[in-house]
Amino acid sequence: YLFIWFSCSDLLSRAHIWTLEGDVGHAPLVDFALNEKNISNSVVLVVLDFSQPWLLVESLEKWLKVLENHIEVLKTKLAAGEFDTLTKASTL
Repeated sequence: YLFIWFSCSDLLSRAHIWTLEGDVGHAPLVDFALNEKNISNSVVLVVLDFSQPWLLVESLEKWLKVLENHIEVLKTKLAAGEFDTLTKASTL
């Protein structure tokens, strides 16, 4: 976990960055990084390790599946219609 804080004149920026380091054993930690309280203000980046390019597709599919499963669980925790509202807002 990293916390980044930056201030420039009147602008204050901060970011909470969670990194799982490629180990699927860390997948349960997604619960802390992306939950029903912060999903509306979150961005998820899947960053791939190019040191072993033959594993790129497998790694991407693995982490997208972890993320997809987690979002399905989050849908059940959100208020009725909230997920649809978030989905529509993200396509603007």
